[in-house]
Amino acid sequence: MDNTCFAVASIGKLMFAQFFELVNDFYNNGLSSNLSGGRNPSLDYGFKGVEIAMATYCSELQFLANSVTNHVQSAEQHNQHVNSLGLTLSRKTAEAIDVLKLMSSTYLVVLCQAIDLRHLEENLRMTVKSAVS
Repeated sequence: MDNTCFAVASIGKLMFAQFFELVNDFYNNGLSSNLSGGRNPSLDYGFKGVEIAMATYCSELQFLANSVTNHVQSAEQHNQHVNSLGLTLSRKTAEAIDVLKLMSSTYLVVLCQAIDLRHLEENLRMTVKSAVS
């Protein structure tokens, strides 16, 4: 279960890296900063709050990915050591999966916004091209 939780945290970290490149205007190939769709990007914060939430989700996933095996307490007259951690690990993994679901849904919303902005840009380009020619 430790490895499953590590894998979930790694997926979340990769998703956050892709998300960061999508909302950052230095890396998103001409989309507006923070994917703001307003007329004045300096007044529209776009997905700035969502970026903060995604960073928080990623940090929480990294926290949940910490190993439980160094907190072993012996039980049943010192006959049961590692077996007693199965429930704890499965609960932590389920919690990590819930956080990953939040990240995935947030990422999908941002992807839809990016596609919509790119579509608007393409429509404007075609309109200008037809008006000029």
